[in-house]
Formats: sequence, C-alpha cells, structure tokens
Amino acid sequence: MHEWSSATIAVLTFLLPGFLSAAVYFSMTSVPKPPAFERVIQALIFTTIVHAIGALCGLSGIIQDLAQPNSIEFSATVGIALLLGALTAVAVNTDALHTILRHCRITRETAYPTEWYAAFAEHPNSYVVLHMTRDRRLYGWPSVWPSRPNEGHFIILNPEWLTRDDKRHEAGETIAVPITDVELVEFVRSAKTEHSRDGDEADTPPAAASTSPEQSASRSAPCPPTSREPRA
Repeated sequence: MHEWSSATIAVLTFLLPGFLSAAVYFSMTSVPKPPAFERVIQALIFTTIVHAIGALCGLSGIIQDLAQPNSIEFSATVGIALLLGALTAVAVNTDALHTILRHCRITRETAYPTEWYAAFAEHPNSYVVLHMTRDRRLYGWPSVWPSRPNEGHFIILNPEWLTRDDKRHEAGETIAVPITDVELVEFVRSAKTEHSRDGDEADTPPAAASTSPEQSASRSAPCPPTSREPRA
C-alpha cells in the first residue's frame, strides 16, 4: 500500500504543471470541460509542453518533491504552467493562432468553442434583436448572454420592444431574458454607425447577422454603451 501511494503521488506530482495549465485554461475560456479521462490526457499534453519549456530554460522541468514548494525549480515550473494556460486561453478567445493558419490556408476552422461564440466575437460592437416566442422582439445592448443553450439569461441594457411596424417602446434600463424564450438572435448596426455611413440615422438598424440558441452557447461581455442610443 505504501508503494502504491508513493507511485500515485509521483504521478500526480509529475502531472501537476499540466493540471495547473488546464485549470487556468478552462477558467478563462468558454470551452466545455471534457470528461475526467480526457482532462487527464490534456493535463499530460500541457505537462509535456511545460517540461519542454523548462528544459529550454535550463530546468529539469519536473517537480521532484512537493515537500519543498519554495524551491526555485518548483516556483519556475508553476510559473511556466500558469503562463502556458493563460496564453492558450488568449489564443482561443482571440482566435489568433487559427487566424494565421487560415491565412496560410492550412485550416478553415476557428479556435472558438462554438458557432454561437464566434457570432458574438465577430460582432463585438453590435446591438441585438432577440426574436422571442409569441412574436416578440427586443432590441438592446447584450451585456451578458448564456453559456449554454438550454439555461441562463440574456442581460440587455437600454432595451426597447419592437412592434410589427418597427416602432420602439422603451422597456426600462435593464432586462433579463431567459434563453428558453429566445428563438433567434439578430445582430444589428448601431444608429451611430448608420449616421456615419449615410449621414442620417435609420429608423431601424439593418441586420448584420443572426444566430439561433439551438446551437451551443458561450459567454462574453462587451462594454455597454454609456447612454441610451438616440431614437429616430
């Protein structure tokens, strides 16, 4: 039993940098956490990269003893693991690496976890029109949106109900809309954009894109406008 415990501790110690990187990565992205076995595999991959970087920096890259957490090697390895997790999260959230790969015609994929996340990431300055059940439409600024397609709420700032003839009626300062009431999300240009392009504000901003909550959802948080958008 003593030998088994020692072996287990040794394995966990070896994989510790990878688990740290994975923990940082999943905490900073909207990527769904995989099953336990796949998370161990991901930790092993992160661990291999951390050890390789440590070797290039003149370290063994392996934490030998958790009983000496103040050692230089321990601190350096943990630092590399945390930095690796953060940089990987940045690459996924910004689609930076895949943008280069698409430019080189190596892939057509994106780093975003879902098409839903990509839609919001590609329209960071857009207002939205939520097409809801019972033929209702709500226009406003999406401060927060759900991480999953079957639970959560949209938080809409400066909301306005849209009638069938596209007239607007204010709905308060903020409104929370359950995702179960939303059938379609329409991205629209703001009135400021329309004014700069056409010299006159349009009565209803034209649609830029749309996406459905039946696809997988992800979280993001664009900066809200400082004041309500002027009405036509």
